[in-house]
Amino acid sequence: MATGDQPLTAGAAATEAPDGQDAPPRRTVGAWVDGITENELPLFAQNLAEISSVATARQSSAADLARVIAMDISMSVRLLKIANSPVLNPQNRSIDSIRAAVVLMGFDAVRDLAFSLSLVSELHREDGRNRVTELLAHAFHAATLAQALSHAARDRSPEEVFVAALLLNVGEMAFWSRSRSECDAIAALEARGESREAAERSVLGFPLRELTRRLADEWRMSGLLKATLAGADDGDARCVNVRSGDRMAAIVEAHGWDSPEGRTALKDLAERLGVPRADLGEKLRASTREAGRMARRFGVPDVERFLSSAGTAAAPEGLDDASTGAPSGAAPAADAAAATDAGASGRPPSADAAEAEYPEADPQRELQAVRDVQAELQGRPDIDRLMRLVLDGLHRGAGMDRAFFAMLSPDRTELRARYAAGADAAGVLDGCRIPVAGQRNLFTVLLQAGKAVWVDAGRRERLGPLIGPDIDRWAAGAPFYAMPIFVRQRAVGLLYADRSGSGRDLDEEGFSSFRFFGEQIATGLERR
Repeated sequence: MATGDQPLTAGAAATEAPDGQDAPPRRTVGAWVDGITENELPLFAQNLAEISSVATARQSSAADLARVIAMDISMSVRLLKIANSPVLNPQNRSIDSIRAAVVLMGFDAVRDLAFSLSLVSELHREDGRNRVTELLAHAFHAATLAQALSHAARDRSPEEVFVAALLLNVGEMAFWSRSRSECDAIAALEARGESREAAERSVLGFPLRELTRRLADEWRMSGLLKATLAGADDGDARCVNVRSGDRMAAIVEAHGWDSPEGRTALKDLAERLGVPRADLGEKLRASTREAGRMARRFGVPDVERFLSSAGTAAAPEGLDDASTGAPSGAAPAADAAAATDAGASGRPPSADAAEAEYPEADPQRELQAVRDVQAELQGRPDIDRLMRLVLDGLHRGAGMDRAFFAMLSPDRTELRARYAAGADAAGVLDGCRIPVAGQRNLFTVLLQAGKAVWVDAGRRERLGPLIGPDIDRWAAGAPFYAMPIFVRQRAVGLLYADRSGSGRDLDEEGFSSFRFFGEQIATGLERR
């Protein structure tokens, strides 16, 4: 617990009390640290203790940290999504386990991401105050900008810069995450025109950035965060990038990219980094657009409205390799969707029918599917049940219009749909037969290469004849995901998903979920 505190009240006005009564005595910053840690964020404190016990042990290995994190299934799934995101994994390295994340990203980076996931989950509550959501939106915005600056500076560990910027105002977020009289008093002073820091000093006797500094020490957060909070801007370029990301986010949120303030700040950053202003501006704007998606991966989907003035949704980042990874953009599937929706009658389905057949992504339902799948894999899995859980997770959790698993026939000459969910599932099971023997099509290539693929309009054009009528009978010219499933290094089938019926875009989040569920199928078949 925090020790050695003195009340930081010098020069601060006393808190006003109603009806002329004396104000209650102020708590020291150390008392706030103890109260937040012990009483207000108990689940985080527990996770913190468990992870810290491994992280600080001299003999701890990547496997030790992975084992502790893997005990929390929800955290494990989200951490893998974050580790595979364009922000933290621009090289599109395959990170399919917590241990792989530790090896590729580093022990400290994964530890700090686990801390951040646990803390953000605790801070963000459905009944939380708007100030918390606003602060979280700014935190994700600042973190993505700081990370982009660290890439421009060729930083050795941009993941650490991301986490440090994300938690740069953690004391303020922790303070505002609970309704209390001090929050109302500060808000009232701000409404009367006082600056935020002056209002904090008047009510608390100290600025909330001091609470952040003490919490970072108490929680043993990263050295980079503590160095930045200590004001090491002049001597450490990494601290400068953390602070610059935070300041740039504040300027863009207040004034916009094209304001005089925004242009001046961008010019200064480009000169400091020695890069062309236009190139840096393009990268930073893309980071702004990615901030909302990153927040969703952390389980905070409602912060995007606070970033609407700073940027709009961006197309997924592209890759040139045709056998793996995310594409350069989403395919316009409107024509295919219109043809599918019209059906035999020539009329589009009703809104209610479309909603039932083409559900939007539901993170809570997806998380429940993940938990059910993990429970099924604890022992000898029932393959039929496992397949139903996986496909329901893709359909109603990840929001896929259709998903199916096709197995290789005994003579390995064709893929035959064995399990399906979503639009026309019965038709898929009855009629999906895709020849692979003596053929060279996309699916035969995948069965040999062992890579998942996201086919968008650009990739479809490059692949050309590999997507013939046998495949397009099911893809209908729309984007799709496909992933071969191997058991003991032998191909046994292929997982497929699309949104061809509704015409909605596929996205990075969906591709990450698709690959995760495909890996669970492979694990289940290995253990049967």
